[in-house]
Amino acid sequence: MQTIPGQRMPIDAHHNRKERLILVHSNIPKGGSVKSYDNNGKLVGEINHFRTADGKSVTTNTQYNTYNGHPTSQTVSVADPNGKVSTTTTINGKLLP
Repeated sequence: MQTIPGQRMPIDAHHNRKERLILVHSNIPKGGSVKSYDNNGKLVGEINHFRTADGKSVTTNTQYNTYNGHPTSQTVSVADPNGKVSTTTTINGKLLP
């Protein structure tokens, strides 16, 4: 069965009023993005991942206010090729896309 981004599907026949969240995944060269939406189709959060030219792995996790669409927090994690990881969290805003 093919799903359409934002499409809602019943969990099972016994609970047909409940809906489950469908994640949208889009492939981006040398990285990726996953967005999640609430049952009203509003963006709740997104995770982005990419690698830099010097081999660092960067992952961002952004949470959004579903009332006004503004970012409420963003965590940026950067892993060096040698294993060192640094993490920065921003509240009420975002540093990276």
